[in-house]
Amino acid sequence: MAIGATTSFSSIFASSIFSSLLSVSGSRRNFFIPINLARTLASTHSPFKHIHKHHVVNAVGRNLSCESTASADVSTSSSILTSNNSYPPYGRLLPCPSQMGPPRVEHLVVSEGGPVLEFISKSLNLPPLFVADLIHFGAVFYALVCPDPPQSATPEQIKAFKKYTDPLLLRQRSSIKGKTIREAQKHSALLALMSLLKLVLTCVHPKRFPRCYEIDWRSRIIAVTESYVVLDKPAGTSVGGTTDNIEESCATFATRALGLQAPLRTTHQIDNCTEGCVVLARTKEYCSVFHGKIREKKVKKLYLALAAAPVSIGVITHYMRPVNIAPRLISEDFISGWRLCQLEVLECRKVPWPNSIMEEKNNIEDCGWPTKDFAYECKINLLTGRTHQIRTQLAACGAPLVGDSAYMPAAIAEANCPGLNPFGKNKKEYTDDDAKALAIEEWIAHHGKEPSVAIGLQACHISWDDGEHSYEAGSPWWSDKVLVLFARVPSSSPILFLNIKLILYIRWRLSYGTTSEREMYENFAELFAIIKATEKLEKAYVRDIISPAESSSNCGAPGSCGYVIHYAAAIVAECVQNFITAMDSLKLNMVAVDQVHPLLSDLSASLNKLSILPPDFEGKTKMREWIARLSKMGAADELTEQQARQLHFDLESSYNSFMAALPTAGT
Repeated sequence: MAIGATTSFSSIFASSIFSSLLSVSGSRRNFFIPINLARTLASTHSPFKHIHKHHVVNAVGRNLSCESTASADVSTSSSILTSNNSYPPYGRLLPCPSQMGPPRVEHLVVSEGGPVLEFISKSLNLPPLFVADLIHFGAVFYALVCPDPPQSATPEQIKAFKKYTDPLLLRQRSSIKGKTIREAQKHSALLALMSLLKLVLTCVHPKRFPRCYEIDWRSRIIAVTESYVVLDKPAGTSVGGTTDNIEESCATFATRALGLQAPLRTTHQIDNCTEGCVVLARTKEYCSVFHGKIREKKVKKLYLALAAAPVSIGVITHYMRPVNIAPRLISEDFISGWRLCQLEVLECRKVPWPNSIMEEKNNIEDCGWPTKDFAYECKINLLTGRTHQIRTQLAACGAPLVGDSAYMPAAIAEANCPGLNPFGKNKKEYTDDDAKALAIEEWIAHHGKEPSVAIGLQACHISWDDGEHSYEAGSPWWSDKVLVLFARVPSSSPILFLNIKLILYIRWRLSYGTTSEREMYENFAELFAIIKATEKLEKAYVRDIISPAESSSNCGAPGSCGYVIHYAAAIVAECVQNFITAMDSLKLNMVAVDQVHPLLSDLSASLNKLSILPPDFEGKTKMREWIARLSKMGAADELTEQQARQLHFDLESSYNSFMAALPTAGT
């Protein structure tokens, strides 16, 4: 396809076109992009002479949690070049900047020789280092077909566009064999068949995933085998990357965490805002094998969903509109061409709504649900695997997921105005197709944007080959025992409980916070605890709640009272930590005697340190019994499944008794 014209397209596109080019969360495509091939673009030469530019910007915009420090500079109009051929100052893309400009895509039709990196830098007036980072991200690739020209294009530009994108001419290219022009235009090629293509697509502002840099990825690995790796995917991350960002993905970071030479491959997807089990293939062959198991329905997936309202037990059936753009619309009635969606609700139990600490830690968005006293944890067997299926089906049942900013606003709107959903239980009758189309557009407008980090959804279990391979994720974010305990400590309790709350908060920060946060809380923890304890003691003394003799006998030297109380709170926090560690170890199948015995010994020792617990406290007695039993076994012996289950039950029971005993002792 020889290109002789030098016309330039520049326009603002509608969000639907932009989404079709960039959005992976909407299309849910399973792909693995060859990273090494992506990076060869930096030195690839373009054998053409002229340039056609097509500037695409999302008119609606997209909320990003990180932005480029030089966003104003790198987004400078591509038609403006500096007189001395210098480039704007540039702040690196990696690891993740604090700012990022608005979404921006450039289509460049190339017909001049030279390296692609140099060509893009000159064409768009971008620093070469910035373009190199975009290539590293996979944000620069050869596209199959140019998008439609904008409405503002001149007749001359339209003529040139039609000439070089004529379907008869395009169908002769092997690069789009078997695809419709629309499919080729939408999926953009992803770096395939470079020698046959002449349209370079550059995502100047790729979608970013800053949470990738906050995760301890080794701790998220569930299993490693010769063929695959099972990952407990954190929310707020992409499994295999997006069209414009293959760098910040679970596959990339898990590969590095394990020190693997060959990159891990994506076998299936879950939403960016969902956490839980994901299988990554270590070889191309096993990737194909696993895809086959999914097609043959040999893979079983269970989910935990935290719904805002109760859900009935049993199978729920809907039909999903075959439009690959969010939000996904579903109907209870069969509609020809719409895809079957089925899930089975196995359990539904009432649980407390996540407290503010949990919501803050996981960036849970407040979507305006009217009551937040209780939520409902549902165990779901996914019978069909459609994009956003659980989210949209539960929302259609009036029980949207906690934090789901995309579907909860629509569910609230339907509850307040029944019949708003043209496919719901209370749907209205429409006089003609135009009226129904308008109602559908209005219904779509009631949906919100995609969640920034997490929602109440976890892929808690995955198994295949009739359970021969079976894996469980850790506790979902809303079941974090430390944060639950933190919220349960009342602020009106005496000094001991104020400091328990402080210690638990510090321990949470040390476990989950960033490096700078950890250092800060380490430096100020003890000082703050002593100050708070001393402050309460002084108020008690002034009000004659305690006598001078009691004050001197408990405090002694200046500052020692705060230390004693802080020490007692630290013991309580140590007991909590040992309980959680022991229970989580059993969940991870650590059942050998030499693994279990030290954990129970540490727990027993910490319980014995706490003088507020009576000698016959249930936890002390049970731990002594288990330690005595384990002492009679060999180090390499393992607990049976029944023994491990009983031990976990005893630990859970003792933990609950421990929690119940604390307020009594505090008063």
